[in-house]
Amino acid sequence: MNEVRLWDGKTYQLAHIRAEFPALARYLEDSNELVEVISAPGKWASPKQQTRIMRLAMLAAVPYSAFIAWIGASGNGWSFLIWCVTTWLLMTLAGWLVYLATSVGTFRYDRTIRVENGLMTVVSGGIARQFALCDCRWFHGFGYHDGDVSQMRLSAASRRCIIICPRGWSHEYRGWPRYRCGLSEEMLQVWCEFLTAAKIPRSRTRSRYELLFIVLGLLMGLCVGSLSYRILATWLLPSPLAGPLIIYLPILFPLLFVQYASVYAGNDWYAAEPRAGRVNLAASCATLSMMSAVWYLATGYPVIAIALVPGSAGLGWGVAYDLGRHCQAY
Repeated sequence: MNEVRLWDGKTYQLAHIRAEFPALARYLEDSNELVEVISAPGKWASPKQQTRIMRLAMLAAVPYSAFIAWIGASGNGWSFLIWCVTTWLLMTLAGWLVYLATSVGTFRYDRTIRVENGLMTVVSGGIARQFALCDCRWFHGFGYHDGDVSQMRLSAASRRCIIICPRGWSHEYRGWPRYRCGLSEEMLQVWCEFLTAAKIPRSRTRSRYELLFIVLGLLMGLCVGSLSYRILATWLLPSPLAGPLIIYLPILFPLLFVQYASVYAGNDWYAAEPRAGRVNLAASCATLSMMSAVWYLATGYPVIAIALVPGSAGLGWGVAYDLGRHCQAY
């Protein structure tokens, strides 16, 4: 037998597979199907618990608003420093709670991933999802890059694996699906060599320290945003114009810095889904500016209020375009 039919539905020369993909060749000697079963984590949150976590995240904004009012009233250096530190802590806490509410508990059943005749089938809890393998992309990542897995276990979250990403938004999944596989060294090599042989598009390798880069980007953004507001309020703009920026700049800069930190760590989503990335970031920046726009409108500056929202949307669109270029350059 000089030829072998792989799970993408194509036929390959067996000698070529043995020469270029030795791990895949050894796997073919023992098995004629590509299937991997991933056990569900032992801990998961019920929908009621997820709702409670989200409420806690929203309550974290209450003391943040109080400190905004305090710094606006006092304006001295010590209150500004305390406000910055408190903002870091509260935003970190709120982000962690939202992350838990959206990720913990979504993976409650064992998951089976099977590739056959060019289709990838993911079965979990009696529900099967099917994707065309040619419409997927993949990268070397870690367990926490799987958007449908509980991160309560550090060992699973930090384990190197293959992440397969079907293209496009999934309403059933509530986002862009990502599935991990290749949890053992043998299966890691098999998946990697099979996806390479099948010429499935490969994305950039994600860094083990991606979360650390994101946290550092968040802190740097908070520093730059807070400093920018301080400079504008102290030297460049009169008080009525600078006031609304206190709820805009210290959040806008962290948002943008986090995106750049994520791209630096290996995320190439802005290149893989350019239109969705631009729309999402533009909408986020526009939404963020609405509170400041309402403030300007209430204090008698309608022109600034009207220009701020589309200007912020344009900024987000431009940053997303630049992030896409950075993804392709790395």
